[in-house]
Amino acid sequence: MDYSENYQCLYQDVAQSAHWSHDQATLFSIVAYSICPACKEKMHESLVFVSDEKQYDSHAVHHYVTLANQHLLETRGLTIEREIHFSDGASSQFKSKTPFADVAHSVDDYGFPCEKHFFGSRHGKGPCDGEFGVVKRSVSMAVLSRRAVVRNAQEFYEHCSSELTKPKVEPENSCCHSRRTFFYVQESEIPPKRSRSDRINAEPVSQTRKQHAIKPSTEIKVGLSKRLLSCFCRFCVSEQGNQCFNVTHVDGWQSEGRENRKGSKAKKKSSKVKECSKSKQESPKVKKQTPKVKKELFSPKVKRASEAHATVGTVGKDHTENETVGDPESVNGDNLILECSKFSDLTKAVKNLVIEELPKVSAKTFLILDVQSTDIPLKPDSQLFPCTIYGDGNCLPRSASLLVYCSEENHKEMRKRMVIELARNEAYYLDKTFMKKGKQDNAQDDVPKACAHLSSFYMGQQLTKSVVKSLYEKEVLEIRKSGA
Repeated sequence: MDYSENYQCLYQDVAQSAHWSHDQATLFSIVAYSICPACKEKMHESLVFVSDEKQYDSHAVHHYVTLANQHLLETRGLTIEREIHFSDGASSQFKSKTPFADVAHSVDDYGFPCEKHFFGSRHGKGPCDGEFGVVKRSVSMAVLSRRAVVRNAQEFYEHCSSELTKPKVEPENSCCHSRRTFFYVQESEIPPKRSRSDRINAEPVSQTRKQHAIKPSTEIKVGLSKRLLSCFCRFCVSEQGNQCFNVTHVDGWQSEGRENRKGSKAKKKSSKVKECSKSKQESPKVKKQTPKVKKELFSPKVKRASEAHATVGTVGKDHTENETVGDPESVNGDNLILECSKFSDLTKAVKNLVIEELPKVSAKTFLILDVQSTDIPLKPDSQLFPCTIYGDGNCLPRSASLLVYCSEENHKEMRKRMVIELARNEAYYLDKTFMKKGKQDNAQDDVPKACAHLSSFYMGQQLTKSVVKSLYEKEVLEIRKSGA
């Protein structure tokens, strides 16, 4: 389900003064997928709502969903046991405390539970956008060819209902797997906000923007269960989440109810009081033990990061040469790399780090890899094994981690090493002669410039040496982030 950009009601042969008074039509679409009651095959129906309301809020969405469910239950004769909603993460419409309250009360409202799963907020990505394109294009062409006059939302609905409804003639056996139905909703039909005070005053869900799945809780009467990532493996589809096939990548469902939120707030408050009292007691000691520090060449951020990383990257009296490199999570926590806002600071921070050699992995170790992709053609004598890499934006570091450690879990360590390599050897990667070594004669002559063309920071400016260098440094600072 999704909203479309409003349709502006333009028409041919209009008076000049009408240029300043064009009306608009609000479009909301729900593409419903279900099982045909007659032949048990999959079918879909596009429900397009045309309205003159201009609020575009969660109350209007709830009204549209209510009308859609009434249509599916009464007109189509469907039996709904569970309803799953897919939408983007627009907070005013789908992803905030009021829509979440509607999910918690879905059994009371409709007689069956509803789930919400969220995509990114952008246009042109799903079947709803395809329906909007078909409808708007058809109306625009009818207006331009003088076959219709569309001056408001009511006339927009009338034209679409007569010309674009599918099927135009209902089949005799009532078995149709592709339908399009239009509804006209007046602004006065949508319940006002004051009549839904119980939903507006609902308590917010913690970390709302991070959650990608919400459903009614089975443990609390009016509560929610939330999940950081959505999963639709056969166990999760059959609501056996405790046996999720992707348990290594997806967390389980967590209850989010009134009692849980109050308890967590009280716990946080008490922990803050304890921390404050503890810090007051220890503050005099800290002042006495703090030595005077001379001015250094490093900026304060780099200096703090370097001191925090001293136990990881240096070899001294308390550290043996065989000590392994610290966990990447702790490195990020100490802000060795992430706190450097400038490339020059990053170069100074990683200059004197001692990085241990990667562990040696024998060929036999790869036999324990979980092979899932068997359709990749390989040579008969090949010793390569296809495997699946989790796609979360870190697939390159994960692949490197799999080759080195036989596990994807050390992808943060591999990302850290990539950043250090690129920061230390900037001169080599910007030298087009060096970068062309090992390539064929017909290969790209200027590899750094070709890579700069592909940079997300490239805005069409002339690629001089200084511009290429600046883009390189911005890219290195960007890839420090997970998922970049």
